[in-house]
Amino acid sequence: MTAERAVIVRWGRSSEGGAERRIVDWQRAFELLDVPVTLVSARDHRPTWRSSVTGMRNVVQHRSMPEVLACDSAALVAALRRLTPTTVVCITGRTAVPELFREPWHLVLDYVDQLSGSYRGRSKVVTNPGSRVGYASMAMLAGRFEKLHPRPVTAVAAGAADAAALGASWVPISCVSTDTPIKHDQSFDFAFAGTLSYAPNRDALYRLARIWPRVTARRSAASLLVAGRRPDPKVVHLCRRHGWTLQADVADIRATIASARVALAPLRVANGLQLKVLDAAAAGVAQVISADVAAGYGGTFPAIVERSDDELINAMVSLLADSPRRVELVREARSVLAHTYSEATVHRQLAALVACGSVPV
Repeated sequence: MTAERAVIVRWGRSSEGGAERRIVDWQRAFELLDVPVTLVSARDHRPTWRSSVTGMRNVVQHRSMPEVLACDSAALVAALRRLTPTTVVCITGRTAVPELFREPWHLVLDYVDQLSGSYRGRSKVVTNPGSRVGYASMAMLAGRFEKLHPRPVTAVAAGAADAAALGASWVPISCVSTDTPIKHDQSFDFAFAGTLSYAPNRDALYRLARIWPRVTARRSAASLLVAGRRPDPKVVHLCRRHGWTLQADVADIRATIASARVALAPLRVANGLQLKVLDAAAAGVAQVISADVAAGYGGTFPAIVERSDDELINAMVSLLADSPRRVELVREARSVLAHTYSEATVHRQLAALVACGSVPV
């Protein structure tokens, strides 16, 4: 009998945000199954002129994402064969090269999120015309792949709306537990957290800047904490202009969020599972989130959901003034985290996908 072995194929040597947390979830799932797992980077296999020709053909035929041109897919598959895996997990559609579908291993495609939607959303919020066209083109090519890539395959996605659109099983990213107590000093009224070089996050900050005079007209001393990685000069200027406190590259994002009474996720475009929502819930902070963000959680996460600037302003001001409602939202969110987004639940669901190709109810 062949010994079980697993390989997780990531795009680069390191990942950020949801992809990185997803890789950890898969590693823990294989630990539950007592299956050894190896991480492989697709981009370690540099393209040659021959692989570039093959890659371009696959992209044109919608059998690969356009990113495949940055790796030698045949060399990647050859490297996997040498590892003799029984299961291969591709992290995002970027790593799902066509050659992988022709091998005898159990192939799992973890989209994480719907890349076509992600690219489409970014095309709407970037200001550079060239970037806008580039993202729109990537969205079109990614969408064709998502519809036409080879089957059969076990497919999974982290966002509820993404899973429904892709015909995949929904398994969220886990909320990593911590034994470290979080101190709630509530120095700020509001907090916004995320990678600050990411276009949808910047767009959300521009939105907050646009409505901020209307917020301060109703609460003159309102304060906002902006926390996250890689703030660009525009974000720095925006924070200075409006008197917001900027904390870049903080070591503990949850402890930082815990210094606010209300966490905000007012993204106009959002795909997958916004980790900022999980982090704020774990920090014990009530939230106001956009409808697009809520869709990643099946539309049922305990938070105030807004669909317009007027609703956002009203939700911010009213929730800030309603301490009992904030306590209620925090209690409900913690219950949902423990039931749906706990490490034990998510790892069990991923392990079931490997074992039988389906998610337990």
